[in-house]
Amino acid sequence: MKDLFDMILEKDEVIKKVAKPVKAKLLVSCYAWVLLIWAITYACGIWMVFLPEIGNWLIGTIVSAGSLVLPLIVALPFFLAYNKNRYYAYTNKRIIIRTGVFGIDYKGLDLKAIDAVNVYVSFFDKIVKRNTGSLKFGSKASPIISYGNVSGGYRFTHVEKPYEFYKEIKEYIDTAKKTAEK
Repeated sequence: MKDLFDMILEKDEVIKKVAKPVKAKLLVSCYAWVLLIWAITYACGIWMVFLPEIGNWLIGTIVSAGSLVLPLIVALPFFLAYNKNRYYAYTNKRIIIRTGVFGIDYKGLDLKAIDAVNVYVSFFDKIVKRNTGSLKFGSKASPIISYGNVSGGYRFTHVEKPYEFYKEIKEYIDTAKKTAEK
C-alpha cells in the first residue's frame, strides 16, 4: 500500500503508516445522505400523486418509484470507486490524503503546521462498527471548522481505532514541531 503515495513523496520522506476507511462505515455514512435526499424526493412524488390539482398522478408515481431505485443504482458505483481510491498516510514530514472517483487526487499538510487534532466518534460509528471514528487536523491556513459532521480542514474519516491512531500520529507531530523549533 505504501507505493500508492510514491509519486508525491519527497526524497527523504518515509511513510510511517497507511490506513483505509472502514468500508461498511463509509457506505452507511454516505447512504445516510442519499436517504435524506431520497425522502425529500419521495415526499414530493407522493404529494403529486395525492394532490391531482397540483400535479399529474403519473408523473408523481414515476418520481416516487424512481426515487426508490435511482439513488441505489447511481450512488453505489460512486461510493465503491471512492472507497477504492481513498487512503490516508502519515510520513515523517506530513499527513497525506489520497482520494478520487474518476482520478487520483492528493492532499497534504505538513506535520509542523498542524495546530489541532480532534477525534470524532459519531452515532453511526457506534452503531455500524465499533471502534471507528474520524481524525480532524487543522492548521492556521486550514482551520477545523465544524458544522455538524461536515468540517473544513483535513480529515481521516471512518478509520479503525481512532484514539490509538491519534496517539501514534501525535508523537510525530510533536517531534516535527520540536525539530522545526531548533
